[in-house]
Amino acid sequence: MPERVYRAVMGRAEDMAGWPACEALIPGVCGGVAEHWHHRQLRSQGGEHVVVNGIGICHDCHTYIHGHPAESYRNGWIVHGFDYPEDEPVLRRGRWVLLHEDGTMTEVEKE
Repeated sequence: MPERVYRAVMGRAEDMAGWPACEALIPGVCGGVAEHWHHRQLRSQGGEHVVVNGIGICHDCHTYIHGHPAESYRNGWIVHGFDYPEDEPVLRRGRWVLLHEDGTMTEVEKE
C-alpha cells in the first residue's frame, strides 16, 4: 500500500481526536483506537489501495464488520465489487459521509 494512501486514511481517522480514532465506532463493539486499515471494497472483490476505499478502524469493529456482512453492506463499511467506493456513503461515527481521494469527506443524507 502506498504510504500516502495509508497516511491519508489514518490522518482522517485522527480527525480532531489527536490520535487515530475508529471511524466505524460501532456501539457496544468499538475499542476506540483505529489500528487497522480496512478495505471497504474487499481486495477479493477488486478493492484497491486508494483513500476512498479505506477506513481506519479498531480491531473489534474490524472483526464485527467481517462477521456481519449484511449490516456492513447497509452501512457502507463494505461495498460490492461492482460499486465505486467514492459513490457509496459510509456510516462514519454515526454520520453518513462520502469519502474523497484527498482524505476529506462530505456529510450526506442516506436515502
